[in-house]
Amino acid sequence: MTQDLIARLEAAEEGSRELDAAIAEEVHPLLKTYAHDTERGPGHWISPKDGKVYALDYTTSLDAALTLVPEGFSWFIEHIAVQNRGTRAFVSKVVEGEWIPNSPREDKRQGLTVADFGFRGNAVTPALALTTAALKARRRA
Repeated sequence: MTQDLIARLEAAEEGSRELDAAIAEEVHPLLKTYAHDTERGPGHWISPKDGKVYALDYTTSLDAALTLVPEGFSWFIEHIAVQNRGTRAFVSKVVEGEWIPNSPREDKRQGLTVADFGFRGNAVTPALALTTAALKARRRA
């Protein structure tokens, strides 16, 4: 995952098909070998085997952004109205009933330990924030 893509997501004022296309190419590198479907615009390719292929709306849809969260990871989103870019998303690996040394957070009530709590995305929209946090987590998953 390129740091440039993460920086572009963190600076974005809104989601876009250009960002969706860049994310799809990072997550599915084979797309970089396909021809772009110039009729349909960014985020659309022509697969030699399957025909037309398109990127999900990662930056504008929470459903699409959730597909980027690595399997076995937890996530949550919060919005703080008084902050600029006040939407934050966190993606973390949670292990049940197991102590993880140097874990930054532990919830003793539920017997859960958060193994990695450092995957945060700050953005103007929930989809952008979750997409950013999920891509950061994918780098380490």
